[in-house]
Amino acid sequence: MQVSEHEILTIYRKGYSALTSLHGALYQARRDFFRDGVHKKGRISDQEDGMQVQLRYAISGGSFVWEKHSDRRLTERASSIPGGWALSFYNENGGVRSRTEYDGEHHLRRAEYFAPGGEVQESLSIIAEHPDELLWTRRQANGEQTETVLRACPVQMGTAEQAMIDSEAGEPQILAARLDGDFCYCTEEEYCRRDELRERLGSGAISTIPVFVPDKPLPEPADAQEEERAQEEALPPVLPQPQEIAVSDLMEQIQKMEEKLGMVRGRLCAEPEKMQNFPKKESTQPDVPKLAGELRSEPPGGRAAARYTVAKRGADGAVRAPGLCSGVHPVPPEAAEEIPRAVQSIVLSQTERYRYFGEMLDGLRHGRGRTEMPDGKTAYEGTYSRGRRDGLGAYYYKTGRLCYAGAWRNDRREGAGVGFRPDGGSLYAGTWRNDRPGGSGAVIGPDGSVCYAGAIENGRRHGVGASFHAKDGALLVARWQNGIPCGGVTLFDAEGRIRYTGRWQNGERHGMGTSYSADGQIEFTGQWQNGEPVSGIYYENGLPARALSPEKYQESDGKKKDRKM
Repeated sequence: MQVSEHEILTIYRKGYSALTSLHGALYQARRDFFRDGVHKKGRISDQEDGMQVQLRYAISGGSFVWEKHSDRRLTERASSIPGGWALSFYNENGGVRSRTEYDGEHHLRRAEYFAPGGEVQESLSIIAEHPDELLWTRRQANGEQTETVLRACPVQMGTAEQAMIDSEAGEPQILAARLDGDFCYCTEEEYCRRDELRERLGSGAISTIPVFVPDKPLPEPADAQEEERAQEEALPPVLPQPQEIAVSDLMEQIQKMEEKLGMVRGRLCAEPEKMQNFPKKESTQPDVPKLAGELRSEPPGGRAAARYTVAKRGADGAVRAPGLCSGVHPVPPEAAEEIPRAVQSIVLSQTERYRYFGEMLDGLRHGRGRTEMPDGKTAYEGTYSRGRRDGLGAYYYKTGRLCYAGAWRNDRREGAGVGFRPDGGSLYAGTWRNDRPGGSGAVIGPDGSVCYAGAIENGRRHGVGASFHAKDGALLVARWQNGIPCGGVTLFDAEGRIRYTGRWQNGERHGMGTSYSADGQIEFTGQWQNGEPVSGIYYENGLPARALSPEKYQESDGKKKDRKM
């Protein structure tokens, strides 16, 4: 069997396949078959994208068996066709998403991509006379077909150089893993653009270190007068100073106010029925129930607010404000201002009872309501469903501090919300799952700075995220596991420049990695151990300068210890 170095092992089309499949099990099985030229077979059971995957395969000169299931759902299967085989990829509904055709010697000849209706939407075909090209056929909305010849352009996936090229030329839409490396297939115009960028990167005309440029240009600095005027406009208006009033004038004003207040009291006591039927002014504010002991703001116009009298709570739990009339005849209860009576008493223990104010359904808290602690502080205010917190609501610590504000489901925090620490310091804003932070969100420190932003699982940093160090402005982008960064990381300084990229362990550089200077030049690349370089190459002005061997590291480390002793 003749095998060309241009042999395509797997092919990726954005929108139809996953990028992880480019170097997956199919790639490895076909690569081993073409390199060794012997029969390949096996069974694989593994986790893939959070699902249990079962794969059975066999590749030989006269057969092709391939069957893959994800959580017992068929996702890939090979079948025989005239002159070769076809490997079909299925979507969640069981329909064919794409199909790859091979000839009798397992050489890839054609890849088809299907529309939801089942018709072929696009296809990629091998051009026998030009092994570095593909014929891209597409069906337009009017039913016509267009054909475009695509050229193979080498790519180095996962490198800084490739990221710079893709940022300028665009993300590749078609990728292929071949025996001689990875390639993207693009038009002639895009090929020339990528080739030009690759040459400029190789010559050093373009730096591989990303430069952070703001979306909008920064405003030019204003002169001193304009800056002072802008600061004055930003300040709140100055309140007028109180005028000096003579004591005799002040006593006269107090006497007049007392006379007016006495007339009002007499009118209230004489005609309580008329006052009850007096129409209230419609308010444009939302209908929010007043809480017990809530202080009203100063009335408009700058008038002095009336003195407050402490309301007393009765044995039944109801709170009534004292009447306005003076003398031995108190105001009847129906004419007094009454705080809403608790509609339910919630017994937690023999000594602790909570009160509930709000809507009820079949004897259960249902709708909008407020649950109050024994000392009058709010325990929860929001919506209920059949006695359980459900919808949007705010939950408080026993100290009165806010604990959580956001979405609830079946008495648990579920959805978007903000959680606060008991001391009122740091907070978490993001999604919640099963009463704990989960999904994605951000941790905000006591000073208001973002400590972490990214994936969260079971209340801990887990997944891809970025950690910000407020003291020196450093930013660490990494994959986290159970609250600890692990594997490969990238470290930026306060100016957004890469200072290190490589392996990380226990909060330090550990394993293979590369450090960079402030001007973007490579300082050292090689093996690190506990934050120190162990073996590798030091650079000066971008060129290799000297080598560090493990023996030299041990010798220098011993000298450091002697100096400390």
